[in-house]
Amino acid sequence: MKILLINYEFPPVGGGAGTVTYYMAHEMAAMGHEVLVVTGWFRGLKRNETSAGFRIFRVDYGRRRADSSTPLEMLLFVIKACLSAQDYLKDFPPDIIMAAMAIPSGMVAWYLKKCYKLQYIISLLGGDVPGHLGAGSSLSVYHYFTKPITKAVWKNAKKLIANSRGLRLLAMKTAGPLGLEVEVIPNGIDLNRYRPLTTTESSDNNIKLLFVGRLNVYKGLKYLLEAMSKIKFLLEEKRVMLEIVGDGPLRIELFKMSNDLGIGRYVNFSGWCTQEEIPRKYQSAQIFILPSLDEGMPVVISEAMASGLAILSTDIKGVNELITDGVNGYLVKPSNAQELADRLSILLVNANERRRLGAAARKTVEKFSWRNLAIEYLKYAV
Repeated sequence: MKILLINYEFPPVGGGAGTVTYYMAHEMAAMGHEVLVVTGWFRGLKRNETSAGFRIFRVDYGRRRADSSTPLEMLLFVIKACLSAQDYLKDFPPDIIMAAMAIPSGMVAWYLKKCYKLQYIISLLGGDVPGHLGAGSSLSVYHYFTKPITKAVWKNAKKLIANSRGLRLLAMKTAGPLGLEVEVIPNGIDLNRYRPLTTTESSDNNIKLLFVGRLNVYKGLKYLLEAMSKIKFLLEEKRVMLEIVGDGPLRIELFKMSNDLGIGRYVNFSGWCTQEEIPRKYQSAQIFILPSLDEGMPVVISEAMASGLAILSTDIKGVNELITDGVNGYLVKPSNAQELADRLSILLVNANERRRLGAAARKTVEKFSWRNLAIEYLKYAV
């Protein structure tokens, strides 16, 4: 089967959505299918290349940052990917298109269906679903203006697939009235790439906390910094360091906030990291923290769990399908700095609890695989 995958971002550029597309391409190619990925170009990358058995075709849409794209850049991706269609389709007539998110990638798939009679599947991954983050957020304004496009893209799709049950329930508020159904296929994890260190943590001090992700509002990092400011005595006593891996529009604001709160020396903003560096980041930490306000099913949670870290996260959709509070991690209410501080304190003073939760987290994700995800997606391609 010839499979065309469309995603405006793809490793080493972008976040979790790009990671999902990469592993889909990798596994489908390994199963013997011909795979072409259409994505965006970024400085330092080749326009066309073959990697891990699949082809990559990149269009230049003026992306300026590795971590994120502006709405204008996403629109330019749609235009460039549509105008370049003859170039990548001339020797690759796909049997099916799989697009990551309705906007912007699904808009390209919609165009290809109208012009070339090609069928497509849409992956729903979080921020692309109307209602994500709820009313009052900047994303809700974005969804208000783009919802008619989202509905049109969804209505013309062969299948809609969400990466978590919680995201499916949210998506059905839009899809249900349109007479559409949404299936669920959870993300996988590369258990060989993400694994615990063979040595066991023995020290109760020199504790490293880790966050990986974009530095934007819905990641809730300000609540984590507030939580740390409430337990300064423990940060000093346990020689704690929080490493924030990633970049985004709030980096300068968060850096200033950490200093204003008097915890700047306990926080390291290490910036954007390559995919090759990320597994070592997990292995160097003991506690992974995700204080997000909303998610689909964050890839970083699965990666941290596979790496054997104790997980401290907010109780949000996607995450609470992987983490059971007190069993394989801790869950707290979103936007609650005090509860974050209380649970973090427990983990900082109890090395045995960190190890217990980390081992349970690893065991939880051992049943997930990217191969299973690829197999499930292909069931809807025929």
